[in-house]
Amino acid sequence: MTPQEEANLALVRRFREEWPRGREKYLAPSFVAHRVGFAILAAVTGKQFSHEAIPDRHDKIEHIIASGDWVWATWRFEGTYAAELFGVPPTGKPVSVWEMGIFRIADGKIVEGWFYADELGFLHQAGAWLPASG
Repeated sequence: MTPQEEANLALVRRFREEWPRGREKYLAPSFVAHRVGFAILAAVTGKQFSHEAIPDRHDKIEHIIASGDWVWATWRFEGTYAAELFGVPPTGKPVSVWEMGIFRIADGKIVEGWFYADELGFLHQAGAWLPASG
């Protein structure tokens, strides 16, 4: 692994560890995020995503690799579902959601990111839309 790839891994680790607080210092001013799932929920419900829904959110990286200016990572975000999100009332219960991201890095900043999460799993844990199995 090159020193630049090691630096890119460290950058993404810090970005995820501090999510959602303090993230701006890791992003280029022209940062572009590509995210489908929560964007669809916003379009369907007419409500925007809010980090206040899981105020104690913390991310735990499970896998991370780098190649050149690119970093791929999977993580779980965990926290307490404490405020309404997309019209789903809060439960006060813990949630644990799998996510992955692909990051492009330039000049020590994240310039572009593609994010995929288990949004349906989140909704199920929040008690919305999906009946409990069993």
